[in-house]
Amino acid sequence: MPRERKQRAGTMMPDSGKLLDLAEQETGSFLNLLEKAVLLESPTYGDKAASDACGRFFQQLFAGLGFRVRTFPQTECGDHFVAEYGEGDDALMLVGHYDTVFPMGSLAAMPWKVADGKAYGPGAADMKGGLVLAWHAVRLMQKLRIPLRRKIILCVNADEEAGSPTSRALMEEVARNSRYALILEPGMQDYRGVKVSRLGRAAYTVKAHGRSSHSGLAPKDGASAVTELAHQVGELAALNDYDRNVLVSPTYFAAGNRRMSMIPGEGELEVEARAATLEELARVATAIEGLQPKLAGMRLEITGGVNKQPLVFDAKNKALFATVNALAEGLGFSLTRHAVGSGSDGNYTFNAGTPTLDGLGVIGALLHNPGEHLFVDHVPYRMALLVRILAAL
Repeated sequence: MPRERKQRAGTMMPDSGKLLDLAEQETGSFLNLLEKAVLLESPTYGDKAASDACGRFFQQLFAGLGFRVRTFPQTECGDHFVAEYGEGDDALMLVGHYDTVFPMGSLAAMPWKVADGKAYGPGAADMKGGLVLAWHAVRLMQKLRIPLRRKIILCVNADEEAGSPTSRALMEEVARNSRYALILEPGMQDYRGVKVSRLGRAAYTVKAHGRSSHSGLAPKDGASAVTELAHQVGELAALNDYDRNVLVSPTYFAAGNRRMSMIPGEGELEVEARAATLEELARVATAIEGLQPKLAGMRLEITGGVNKQPLVFDAKNKALFATVNALAEGLGFSLTRHAVGSGSDGNYTFNAGTPTLDGLGVIGALLHNPGEHLFVDHVPYRMALLVRILAAL
């Protein structure tokens, strides 16, 4: 991989080749800390004590670098925390989470290991690796006495994998008081890939209220929730428009019972909708909210709404990307832009009005799967890039 050797004038930044060499020397320490973090299982829900232990691990790590840590206690998930480093009112926001989608005990089936240039384990890539990466970037800056351009505010939550229901307000508050927001979620494909846009999301529950009846003695007296919801699934499927990045997916269906002689009168389905623009998301949301019964004697009850607006590659985000890309070019490579269908806390920071760049963490694969892993060889490039970003933005 090319390493262009340039010295940034007016800073204590080493040339690109030296910085990459120094970052590569941190790989062993990176893996040691990541192993400790992965072994501290931290599901979003189900074991708050375990999640809090992982949260305290990260709080102590960053406090050891001089970060001023504030915790935000929670009742169901792990505690969130905000850690500040540096002085002044002008701030650069880093965003991460330590919760994972994997239930407690998953280590038994997917143990920590490093093999064939990959590091495996629950949350290794998504996204404990991103937090460990940020820690090493700041520590490397301290070793090299590289000054910050502005104060860092690291905002870390423990319910991101559930959509950040108890931390969204905190994320948005910090974002509104920050110049930029950098999201430490995994990048895309290789060390060059970042995420510049994400789809927005709406979620709904559609309940069908009909009439139960005996399927043999009085079938005409019944109004079947199963049949009604089957019709509604067809209506929802028709809202998909893949060319315009409009995705509508029923995700749960429950109606009926094992008694073959009963026409079920009650049932429900859950559906999520995703779209690339707020206008498209609003259009689809209106269509879902306006669903009408297909059967006589049937009533629909629809609850939900838009819960995550899109992260859009607008003019401000394009300018931020261009700045960060120039920093990457100083290391000998150009960034690649990626649009993804999933959401992150970057959706919230962007919609708080803060220019946002996502996917600045490690590079991984098989996220949310038993084989989740990160690519070790890409770590030095991501670490060196983060050092340059923290020094320049």
